[in-house]
Amino acid sequence: MQRPWSLRERLDEREIAKLITAYRDGATTASLATTHGVSPSSVKRLLHTAGARRAPSTRSSEKATPTSTYP
Repeated sequence: MQRPWSLRERLDEREIAKLITAYRDGATTASLATTHGVSPSSVKRLLHTAGARRAPSTRSSEKATPTSTYP
């Protein structure tokens, strides 16, 4: 049996919502693509279209925190 061509035919709204939630929780686009059987670029396109962004980190990055002051 041939797989549907359209991304919307391969993933329903519920699956897309799960994909977006997983991305916001820290899943990578590559892992989401593998899990849902689509390409990483398709995942990125879905995320972009949905306006999905990762949740901001609650911890400060060590690189962003200055360790000393300069005169």
